[in-house]
Amino acid sequence: MRAYTSVSKPKSVRQIQVRNHNRLLWTFDGTIGGKTGYTLAAQKTFVGAVSRNGSTLIVSLLGSRDLWGDARRLLDYGFENHHALDGQLILSKAKPSPPLLSWQEEKQIRSASGYLLQVASFRELDRAEALHRAILEAGQAVYLERAILNSGEVTFRVRAGPYHELTDAQNAAREIESRSGLRPIIIPADGAGKPS
Repeated sequence: MRAYTSVSKPKSVRQIQVRNHNRLLWTFDGTIGGKTGYTLAAQKTFVGAVSRNGSTLIVSLLGSRDLWGDARRLLDYGFENHHALDGQLILSKAKPSPPLLSWQEEKQIRSASGYLLQVASFRELDRAEALHRAILEAGQAVYLERAILNSGEVTFRVRAGPYHELTDAQNAAREIESRSGLRPIIIPADGAGKPS
C-alpha cells in the first residue's frame, strides 16, 4: 500500500494599487460613493451620494469649473436645509438655463384663459408652506393651492399667476428661477386661476 500526500505551491499575494478620483471619499464625511466623468459637451461631471443622520443626498454636476468645491457647497446646503428641501432639486447656476419652452411647446401651450406657474407640488403642507414663505420673502407673488389627485391623494401646490400673456408668464418664471433656483412649469390656466 502506498501513501499519497498532496503538495501545494505556496500562494503568493499580489498587491494592486487602485486610485480613485472621487475626492469626497476622503474629504466629506458620510460619502457613500460616486462617479466622475468628462465629455466634451458636459465637461467635468460628477454624480455621488452622501448619507448623514438618516438622510441621503444625491448630487449631480455637469460643466463645473470647481467640481469638488461645488459638490461640497451643494451637499452642505442640502444637509443644512434638508427639512425644507426634501424631494426638491437644488440647481446650480454654473451654466445659463435653456429656454423655458421650445417653439413646439410654446405652440401647444397657447391658452385663451391665461397661464399659471407651478413652482412645486408637495404631499406635506408644511413643506409647501415653507417654500411659499421663502419665495414670498424673495419678493415674488405666489400662492398655495390644495388639490386632490385622481388617486384621491391630496397635494399642495405652490403657484403664481394667472398671467394673461405667455411672455408675462415666461418673465415671471425666469424671475422666480433667478431668485430661488427653482424652475416653474408654465401651464394653461383653463379657469384654474388664483383662488379668492
